[in-house]
Amino acid sequence: MLLILAVTFFYMKTVLFDVQKYSSHYTAAFGMAKRLSDSDIKVVFIGEEKFATQVTNEGFIFISYQLGVPKLTSEGLSLFRILGLHKFDEWKLMVERYMKVVKEINADIVLLDEDVNYRLIWYRCFGVRAITFSTKPFNGPDASVPPYTIAKGPKKSLPSTLLNSIFWAFEFSKNVYRFLALNLNSLGQCYFTFSHRLGREHNIDFLPQITFRSAFKWSFLSGPKLILAPSSFDFRGSYPKNVYHLALHGSSRSSSQTLTQRYRDLLDEVKSRRCVNPATKLIFCSLGTMTSLFEPRVKSFFLKLRKLAERRSDLIFILSLGGGTRCDFLYPLPTNLNVFHTLPQTHVLQHADMMINHGGMNSVLECISFRVPQLVLPLSKQWEQNGNAAKVSHFGIGLGADLNWISETELNNKIEWIFTHHDQCKSNLESLNKEIGKERSENNVTEILNRLISDESF
Repeated sequence: MLLILAVTFFYMKTVLFDVQKYSSHYTAAFGMAKRLSDSDIKVVFIGEEKFATQVTNEGFIFISYQLGVPKLTSEGLSLFRILGLHKFDEWKLMVERYMKVVKEINADIVLLDEDVNYRLIWYRCFGVRAITFSTKPFNGPDASVPPYTIAKGPKKSLPSTLLNSIFWAFEFSKNVYRFLALNLNSLGQCYFTFSHRLGREHNIDFLPQITFRSAFKWSFLSGPKLILAPSSFDFRGSYPKNVYHLALHGSSRSSSQTLTQRYRDLLDEVKSRRCVNPATKLIFCSLGTMTSLFEPRVKSFFLKLRKLAERRSDLIFILSLGGGTRCDFLYPLPTNLNVFHTLPQTHVLQHADMMINHGGMNSVLECISFRVPQLVLPLSKQWEQNGNAAKVSHFGIGLGADLNWISETELNNKIEWIFTHHDQCKSNLESLNKEIGKERSENNVTEILNRLISDESF
């Protein structure tokens, strides 16, 4: 077995990452990329130019490619356009150009972000080996636990199992609805339909290979699935054999972002105040990089945070706006509320006593890694944030709440609860970190990829 792995490793030289076009997804993939790079494997990322600096700062090769999506033009909705006949030719040409660039990279395998898993059919059509990885928890159905889009923990009872079955049925209905709405809104000219037609041209039937019975969106039934998040931080007790948990999600996120003098001065001030009063608490608040999509509710919450800061002069707040949100609506700022447009999150977590976040997988796992209790306020009902909020409460490492309905009083009470139970949260975080570390050491991503590359069944 060792000889087979050694021979396979000799031939495996390049891994190509094809990632969804969000900064947080690139960040999530860096842990796995670094582990591969440390094993003398060449790691290459392909994506839009705006991610080049983020990738190269981590020490990886970046190939810039703008994967444009053909859209309806001012030429009008002719019968050919309504039927998608003309646009399909444009789409196919776009895919062919993209795959030409991919083939020139000559990767041994492509690691494809599951959020763009429709591209898997492209790779299969053009004979490029690819497997999916997920920045979210495993999304397959299991009646013993709710979908990760639901802010509910598991209970071993018949009513709970029945309720979970209803939740999963609802997820199935939502996925089918999204599929139908996508096709109707685009007049049949969407990535799903075009990928299906491309597959049929290459004698690959797309539809039998997918299922809508999953959390968040449809997924492929067969083929290996790499999950970056640890199974230790999940409700499930078992997984399909083709699912591999790597426990590498965000584990290599660097603090390479320049530390501004204002931020350095703030840390010095916090240090000085702690010398005078060791009970001084620093609360870091960041709701991620996509706050602009939820601006009204985000601004409403930030105003509540501002009012709380006015009341609680004993607390120091650091607020990272993210997503291009302006801060002028918060003026005048209380002296203990320090607002920044962006900050190196892992650096702040080294100094924070707790974090208020949106439940994104990066933020939640980074809080766990740095042993920081957290209050999770999900931005969206569609993503894994709700499930993460439930898990944070379940594992005793913080609390969850509803961003839309949380009041200033409830916010204060949640913060007080976390600080009252701070030692217990820290102890639970320590135990959880040990489990994640053990899982990470047992699941060697290099060996897993070597086995998968030698497997001709997918």
